[in-house]
Amino acid sequence: MQFYGSPVTSHHCTVNLRLRMAVLMFWNIGKRDNAHAIGQLCQLHDVDILLLAEAEIPSARLTVTLNDFHVGTGAMWELPRRGSRIRAFTRYAPGYIEGVFDDGRVKFLHLRPPIGQPLLITATHLSSKLWANDDDQRYQVRRLRFDIVTQEAKAEHQNTLIIGDLNINPFEEALTAADGLHGVMDKQDAMRPARVVLGQKWDYFYNPMWSRLGDESSGPPGTYRRSGSGLVNHFWHTFDQVLLRPPLLRFYSPEGLIVPQKVGDQPILSPVGRGSGLSDHLPIVLSLSIEKDLSDG
Repeated sequence: MQFYGSPVTSHHCTVNLRLRMAVLMFWNIGKRDNAHAIGQLCQLHDVDILLLAEAEIPSARLTVTLNDFHVGTGAMWELPRRGSRIRAFTRYAPGYIEGVFDDGRVKFLHLRPPIGQPLLITATHLSSKLWANDDDQRYQVRRLRFDIVTQEAKAEHQNTLIIGDLNINPFEEALTAADGLHGVMDKQDAMRPARVVLGQKWDYFYNPMWSRLGDESSGPPGTYRRSGSGLVNHFWHTFDQVLLRPPLLRFYSPEGLIVPQKVGDQPILSPVGRGSGLSDHLPIVLSLSIEKDLSDG
């Protein structure tokens, strides 16, 4: 159970208190009115920070539904939107989390939990391939990198994660290029010193979604399925992703990254060619042990 109020409470003075988790969930719900399903997933995964894209559900109704599912575990409230495409709800008290930047498609939240490590959360919903070409997407990612570096300098740490619908696969140039997100598939590479390219240093992100590609991965083959008519058709795409700066890797484990495929007994994606489903994207859930063990003093 995460803690959300004043840091001075008796139940946090117990001996050998184990590491506590910060749990985030992102879901592009595709303008579906599925507040009940969102609440179910938040309850199932004990979500602390909920991030939604393409969500048009009225705030009052969605907040009531979320709190109906979170009874006794800390009330959820919505952070100010200010015209953003990404909505954020949290169980953390207002003094511990704040929005620090929002350009409509990218929302930065700075979490300073009562115990443990701060976290710079970069929630994203970049332009769809239906409306943006490769050059457009590369530009957006380079701009995203610039914004991340700027916010890291202000926060004075690199405990940064990206979570959201990038509308780009992990293997595409925008995400792997040094001047993009420099997202690599191997933790050891991510931990290496910044790579020098054309006289400039470029640090890394670790992208665990590389390990989630294909039907022999630990989850679904991707997070979004679309069958096109062109010569190249991947069918499955992993547009919804998590990327981590190297300082966060000590708080991450592969078991803490989940791509839910059902809500209860109901599949989230509709069978091919049938119905509209709960969304055309699968959600992603990330747990990080960012709070230190109090038994360490």
